[in-house]
Amino acid sequence: MTKIAIDAMGGDNAPDEIVKGVAQASHEFDAEYILIGDRIRLEQCMQKYPPRSGTFEIRHTAEFVGMDESPRDALESKPEASISVAAKLLKEDKADAMLSAGNTGAVILAAANNIPMIEGVERSALAVVIPNLVLDKSKPAFTLLLDVGATIHCDVKHLVHFAIMGNIYSKEILGLTTPRLGLLNIGAEDTKGGYTLTQTHKVLKDINELDFIGNIEGNGIIAGEANVVVCDGILGNVLIKLLEGVAEALGELGRYVYNKNIVYKMSLAMLSPGIKKLKKTFDYAEYGGASLMGFRKLCVKAHGKSNAKAIKNAIRIAVMSAQSNMCDKISQSVAEINRKIPFSKFVK
Repeated sequence: MTKIAIDAMGGDNAPDEIVKGVAQASHEFDAEYILIGDRIRLEQCMQKYPPRSGTFEIRHTAEFVGMDESPRDALESKPEASISVAAKLLKEDKADAMLSAGNTGAVILAAANNIPMIEGVERSALAVVIPNLVLDKSKPAFTLLLDVGATIHCDVKHLVHFAIMGNIYSKEILGLTTPRLGLLNIGAEDTKGGYTLTQTHKVLKDINELDFIGNIEGNGIIAGEANVVVCDGILGNVLIKLLEGVAEALGELGRYVYNKNIVYKMSLAMLSPGIKKLKKTFDYAEYGGASLMGFRKLCVKAHGKSNAKAIKNAIRIAVMSAQSNMCDKISQSVAEINRKIPFSKFVK
């Protein structure tokens, strides 16, 4: 039986919404759940949101990492923090994937401290699903972007490996047969972006297993030009935070307009069905969370504000990754690419 380790104390709404999400998932997905956190608080939550019988166990710990704590300092001073216990379960092969809505830095560091990397992979990548504006129902209305913060600066080898991870993730989790892959750059021309990006472009173009469409610019992500977009962590993190900020600003603008006068209010009321559909498209809860890849087992990082719905969808990702042996498939593909490509020649 697939086992998922859950950091039940991580996130703004822990442990209540975490347990509620696990309870919902237990009735939908064929897996067992190890909830890690304060036993008394978790049992109280389970009385309100009972999981399916026989699908869960509790690992007690009184320590957890707060959202505003320094990840390194917190993990060093709290060796039994719930996120560390979850990562150790993966290391000891007592769980197949893990989930946390807690401190992002702590999730990445706990994974790095405990879970072995895929052989041949040097850096991890945090991947997020971004909704796009593709209106054709026959095409996916989302784009997978990686890395968004796990590896700040990347070389050619790292970016190529991220492309492989994103390609396999899109097939196994997102259900795409032949994902279109793009390299985020300052221009579409293959000469743009400096040494690392130009050399990465050349390598990706020659990998037959990838449907590489070339460089794409930032507006191409929202336009849905590619199903998978690869970049280094600093660029990806800035981009994702910008998109979050724009979404929040639009929400504030809508509330301001709604309260301004009766004409605006009536107009928005007429648009309400379309607005609700658009809101669902851009709701992070629909997509579960970001996936930390590069390790032998998947870590899913749910949004800090996750509600039960988001937690349930994040669990779906964790279960699918384990049951499809996604990390093993990434490992096999990386090993094959490493044999074919002399990455050492790109080191400056």
